Amino acid sequence: MTAAPLISVITPTHNRAELLPRAIECVLAQGYERWELIIVDDGSTDATAEVVKRFEDPRIRYVYQENRQLAGARNRGMDEVAGELFCFLDDDDLCLPDHLQLLADAWIRTEGKVPVIRTGLILRTPDGDRRTPNWSNDDDPLVALWRKPNGVFCHAFATFPVGRRRFREDLLLVEDMVWLVGVLAEYDCYQIDAYTVVVHQHPAQRSATYLNDDLLQKNLSELAKSYYDPVVAARVPMELYQSAVFHQYMHYSRQLARAGEARAAARVMKTGMSYARLKDAREIAATTAKILFG
Repeated sequence: MTAAPLISVITPTHNRAELLPRAIECVLAQGYERWELIIVDDGSTDATAEVVKRFEDPRIRYVYQENRQLAGARNRGMDEVAGELFCFLDDDDLCLPDHLQLLADAWIRTEGKVPVIRTGLILRTPDGDRRTPNWSNDDDPLVALWRKPNGVFCHAFATFPVGRRRFREDLLLVEDMVWLVGVLAEYDCYQIDAYTVVVHQHPAQRSATYLNDDLLQKNLSELAKSYYDPVVAARVPMELYQSAVFHQYMHYSRQLARAGEARAAARVMKTGMSYARLKDAREIAATTAKILFG
């Protein structure tokens, strides 16, 4: 029988001393006790170190490094992992009390033979909570990722072999998608029928703080490289890649609109519309409203 795994939770943080306690407390509240929490302080200049010191649980480890951005902090966390499984928890998000137990149960149920385990994700917005669609265990996980991308937060990974992969530290905002595409192009995934991860949508989140046309083009270029990998293109329909490109344009357009750059937002939206399909009508309407009314 497969033994209950040690699960390593990696929390990168940078100048978020006021938010970090909530993330730490949600790990301490887990019903499953075989965990370690690796807090990677990515060059903070605030009271992050002092905040961590207040938590005396020996399962919490604090690691400091000079700033390498989120991808570099995640890579450092993977270097520190001692568990059979590892997962990511950002400093502004949280996991519900049964999260690690369900991951461990799935690991045991699959006898440790499935390198990626996935649970459901709840997006917490100013308008309320929204559950993002779960995948199906009958689907190709690589196709499911392109159809319903949710980032790395709702996944757990086998330290061997997935832990040998590294995030691209030259990327911003799409580094998790690029990394996950590489993982799921090679490994299978088991979906848990539960929702145990909460991602908070707020004005200070990373994806809302980069207003740069060059960055958008770099992101689109990297998505194209990921998709046109022969393994990926052979399995993933072109329309899903086009949808991912469309969402990049619409997201950037809405961020520009929030920053009061309505004319630039309209320009970006117009370019992105060439990738739109009928099913995108709701997102088009939301983006248009954001441009018109802020």
